[in-house]
Amino acid sequence: MALFLTGGISSACQAPEQLHSAYEKCRAALNTIPALQTSSQYYVWHPDTKNEIQEIRWDKKEEFLFRVEAGMTDAVFQLLQDLQDCCRVIPSLTLADVKYHYHQLTEECMLILKHYVSQTNPSQSMHNIVKEIFSPGELHSYYRQFFGNLSEMLKPQSVYAVQDPIEQIQIYTRRNYPKNLTVEFLASLFYMNSSYLSHLFRKRTGVKYVSYLNSIRIEQAKKLLETTDRKLYQIAKAVGYENNKYFFRVFKKLEGITPEQYRKMQ
Repeated sequence: MALFLTGGISSACQAPEQLHSAYEKCRAALNTIPALQTSSQYYVWHPDTKNEIQEIRWDKKEEFLFRVEAGMTDAVFQLLQDLQDCCRVIPSLTLADVKYHYHQLTEECMLILKHYVSQTNPSQSMHNIVKEIFSPGELHSYYRQFFGNLSEMLKPQSVYAVQDPIEQIQIYTRRNYPKNLTVEFLASLFYMNSSYLSHLFRKRTGVKYVSYLNSIRIEQAKKLLETTDRKLYQIAKAVGYENNKYFFRVFKKLEGITPEQYRKMQ
């Protein structure tokens, strides 16, 4: 295992009261370490030190969140390795960018955790630990342990602990209806052939999957029409429809009236 020595250098410090500021500048300099660190190097702070965060587009995020909640720890580790590999090939990606992405994943996992425990805020100690990590490898290792522990904690109480795959799919749909859900995506989550999933779902429930998804979305849209003054396009997007005309068409097919008419009736 290669050992890289890194250091952060601030601007000149003229008085003891400037030490904390100098320390913060050193930390800012170290957070510009490339995500793929290949050699020992010193990083010098300057006023133009990068502050903008470069987004990491990781197409397996939704699968990762599901695997964590389902307590599938081995799969969680595999996905984290995929994320690490993804970070290595993004040009100009820095340690700060990776930290931010992990922070976003943590926040989404905390939202999931709210369904199981009342206290879900990451501890201050965790925040302090991450602030002081200046090695991409150490950062990945730290979050591997964190998400692994979270997955193991959720495993015995997960809503996906039921054995029936169709019931699992229904649970996942009810919890994630605003997202872009397709039979192909669900098949990959539940390790099934997409054609077989469609056949089994219709056989067990009596309806096609898309019909089941639409019924859930429209029920949620009705609640929003009844209890909020959101515009119709906002409601359509909130329940998972990017196309307003399609939302109106599905709503009228299921309810016999348009969303505007339904709202007026309330």
